[in-house]
Amino acid sequence: MPLKVGATAVSPPFEVTPEGEALGATNTMANCCPTHNSFTFPPPEPLLTLEKDSAGKAETIAAFDVKITEKGFGAITETATALSGEGKSGASITVVQGSAVTDQATITGSNVSKAIGAVAYRVYSDAECKTLVAEAGSVSVSEGKAPASLAEALGAGTYYWQASYGGDTTNAPSSSTCGSEVETVLPKVEPKKAVLGFGTAHTSSAHACLAHAGYVASVRGTLISSVTFILDGHRVATVRKPNSHGAFAARLSVSSGRKHHLTLKVAFTSASSNRSATITRTLARCAARVVVKPRFTG
Repeated sequence: MPLKVGATAVSPPFEVTPEGEALGATNTMANCCPTHNSFTFPPPEPLLTLEKDSAGKAETIAAFDVKITEKGFGAITETATALSGEGKSGASITVVQGSAVTDQATITGSNVSKAIGAVAYRVYSDAECKTLVAEAGSVSVSEGKAPASLAEALGAGTYYWQASYGGDTTNAPSSSTCGSEVETVLPKVEPKKAVLGFGTAHTSSAHACLAHAGYVASVRGTLISSVTFILDGHRVATVRKPNSHGAFAARLSVSSGRKHHLTLKVAFTSASSNRSATITRTLARCAARVVVKPRFTG
């Protein structure tokens, strides 16, 4: 390809530079031929001068570790990448559907500190990078550094990311190896909603009156976690386990000559759609029976 580096007339004799000597060139070899081409010194990067003429012009130039591209001679570069998502990072990661994932390109090469241009991020559904799934953005490169891609939240499946550096006038383009970056997206499992029951609680029907001062109040039902017994505004007991008969029970002391107000506060378990219930009862002692003895008058 044409070398656009400013060819001019030569001025022998020619002198081999240290770079030329490193390749085995000598001054004799440099002055062997009657005709030469001379170039403006120094040539543009990444070209090096191997020998110069007496006028200080570059007579033989070379480039090492470069590729010839449509932009000229470019130093060979390599592009590596790493995926990030859900607090994880690496060449291969596994995330849950709906999680955002980004890609980060790192460009290396002998002239990379001066690299400009752009990096394009793409996502494919195959390891050959033929079936495009998403364009994850194109970012500008400055001093060899590239920002991360756009975040992509993909559906369940396996995806292959690739980052491609487009190169510039002194750095050759390069791409990460297709298939080296794998994102596995797992289906999002919706938690099963708990089917709540309806807690129930009941106590025996109110007695017309109580024959004894000692009275056992009890509550039965479903999904009950505790029952608090309150008599005339005072808490008597909180029962958290049913007895052998399946009842939450507490013994109360009921005095005669007055009515007593019993409040039963029922708390249901978390499996119940209703959280609590309140039952009230009115209690009273039965009046003492009067026994009339018969009178004998005979």
